[in-house]
Amino acid sequence: MLKSFFRPRSSPRSQATLRGGQRRKTCLQLEQLEERRLLAGNVTITLVTIPQAVEGQLSSPALTASFTDTSGIAATGLTATIDYGDGTPLATATVSKIGTTAYHVTNDHTFLEESGSTVPPGAFNVTLHVFETATPATNTDTNVSQAQVLDAPLSPGNPVSAGTPQVFKGVGGTSTSGGALTALNTFETAIGGANNGGNAPATPLTTGFRDINWDGVNLTGTDFGGPPNTTVIDSGKTVAIPLNRFQERGVYFGAVYAVSTDAQSGGSFADTNANVSGLFTSFSRHNTFAMFNDNGIDFKFVLPSVHTTTLVSAASRGFGAIFINNQVLGIGSTGSSSIEYFHGATSLGKFAVPTGTPGQAEFLGVLFNDPNVTNVFITCGTDVIFRFDGTTFSTSGASDNTLSSHNLVVTDDFVYPEPVAIANGFPIVSGAAGTTNAAVAVTPGVARPFTGVVGTFSDADPHGNAHDYTATINWGDGHLTNGTITANAQGGFDVSGTNTYATPGRFAISVDVADFGGGPGLGGSNPTQSVTNTANVLDANHSFVQALFNDFLGRGGSTAELDGWVSQLAMIGQQGVANAIVRSHEGLTHTVDGFYVQFLGRAAQGGEEQGFVMQLQTGGTQEQVLTELLSSAEFAGHANSLPGAGADSNTNFVKALYTLLLHRAANNTEVNMDVTGLQMGVSRAAVAAGVLFSTEFRGDEVTLFAGTLLDRTSTPSAAEVAGWIGGNQDLLTIEAMFAGSAEYFQNG
Repeated sequence: MLKSFFRPRSSPRSQATLRGGQRRKTCLQLEQLEERRLLAGNVTITLVTIPQAVEGQLSSPALTASFTDTSGIAATGLTATIDYGDGTPLATATVSKIGTTAYHVTNDHTFLEESGSTVPPGAFNVTLHVFETATPATNTDTNVSQAQVLDAPLSPGNPVSAGTPQVFKGVGGTSTSGGALTALNTFETAIGGANNGGNAPATPLTTGFRDINWDGVNLTGTDFGGPPNTTVIDSGKTVAIPLNRFQERGVYFGAVYAVSTDAQSGGSFADTNANVSGLFTSFSRHNTFAMFNDNGIDFKFVLPSVHTTTLVSAASRGFGAIFINNQVLGIGSTGSSSIEYFHGATSLGKFAVPTGTPGQAEFLGVLFNDPNVTNVFITCGTDVIFRFDGTTFSTSGASDNTLSSHNLVVTDDFVYPEPVAIANGFPIVSGAAGTTNAAVAVTPGVARPFTGVVGTFSDADPHGNAHDYTATINWGDGHLTNGTITANAQGGFDVSGTNTYATPGRFAISVDVADFGGGPGLGGSNPTQSVTNTANVLDANHSFVQALFNDFLGRGGSTAELDGWVSQLAMIGQQGVANAIVRSHEGLTHTVDGFYVQFLGRAAQGGEEQGFVMQLQTGGTQEQVLTELLSSAEFAGHANSLPGAGADSNTNFVKALYTLLLHRAANNTEVNMDVTGLQMGVSRAAVAAGVLFSTEFRGDEVTLFAGTLLDRTSTPSAAEVAGWIGGNQDLLTIEAMFAGSAEYFQNG
């Protein structure tokens, strides 16, 4: 850069001359050129990776990319934006420098909807734009890639939470001592109850646990009735067992698996792969369990039942297993085996099996708070032990070499809490589901139109709504209808429908749900779910008793309970049965419990309601019980807390009586009259009794009985109401008379 400079002038003479006539010299000094250059790197995107995503679930990362910039500037001088093509705002990704001119891009994203299910599958066009922040128009590159977003899976029942499960782990030893045995025993103790094993007859139990140790499997080909049930792989050494081999113990396998003995030379499975010789010694003598052609074992829980009967979907609180030879791999700190627990399609967690030394036993068990585990997937090692095509077996060639990340693993003892029947199960095999011992979801009456919820499902997509799905109901009696879908308070969706059964009996109801985003597509999106339930269609007598249970006990009756009360009909009649159930200890407790909720705003605690129950059992009336409850100090406090309550407790008390008993507001005249009475010494019990015994309250209760117990859609006439309340019967007696009437028998 050139700069001009001169000395300051010393006189007002001409600038062009100095004293003596000399001219002033103008000097020029050449300075070094200032180093300035524009950013001129070339940005080039070299790789973009977009993993397959699931709608409504965070993809982390949703996109990764690599690019170069010949300028080699800092990552802070670069910007990467992503348009995911799904209507969400432009995202700014994280840029990091990984080399002299090399950079990495990463970003997380949640796709709110699936990309479609066309073939080839629909996809979102994802646009990645990388540029130097200072010169975005010139030093830039753009890439357009596609993101395939699958529809979120549907699951049977309402959403479930894994909570915080108990995890049990142990390593080493045998079935007589050691860390694995200690962990297994601790797991069984945590479950509680007895070892139900394979109790005969094979029926569901209410407590305890089941185990499978494979030692009862005969390896000569005669097991389970012989062929075609059992397939001999190597006679006397290794066989393949059928899917239902342990249905009696509540397990149904997803594929045919193998059982092998360690009594053979080289130990278990040494006949199928010489590389495992000396590696697999059983935990409980002498058989072990593994797969062929792959390294995964999956099974579903079913109700324990004879293997020739139809399967019933079930669930357990957890599962544990002995593994043999699970070792630390050459890279990393964990072994190669794991157990993943599922509720339908929803994973409840995947847990790593503890690691041991070559040939050592390891135990992993996980116990959840509730019986939500419907199916289990076990990963054993990294490689296939052997291959079998149904006729000939061949070694896989795999060997156990953990330094090169190859680990061969088998299993031994399985242990799990007793499987229990669940509503909203899923099909185990094609065809109608089993109904024996299954949980009953609905109890329609024969020849009576039934409308109600017959299935529940949930969607892993948190943005799902009832309009996203369709449902078809197979009622099990030859009728097929479309279902109505509504969201429920538990975060799931209910499917309801209407059907009339012509005959009594148990029917398997199958509900097939499809998501409009649906279609399997190319890549596996499968937004459909089948839910199975059981309808117990009752004849007129059983339906009558079931209605009494529902209305007065707040629950359905078991088969034995219904049969017992039906047998009483011939002796004491409909009125006798109705009165007995209404006035039973359970019925009266249910009634009084309702009073606590309705009038005190809370549930009864610690059996405190039993004093009132005893009063009703020994001749007291419902009105007397309510009078005591409504005149209590607690009710007065509750009245003071109700909406609209003021400063005067007497006024609040009177208004609360009218609101909670007559379901209307008291007018000024009524309030003033009762408050004046209280101020003059009338007891609160007397004021409460005045409302309870009023024609208005008793008439309202009769009208309520007609609607809720007789399913009437119109209000009873004044004459009919007067006929019910004109006598001396207390309200509980009137209610029992409604329940024993011919109209209730027909319509209840």
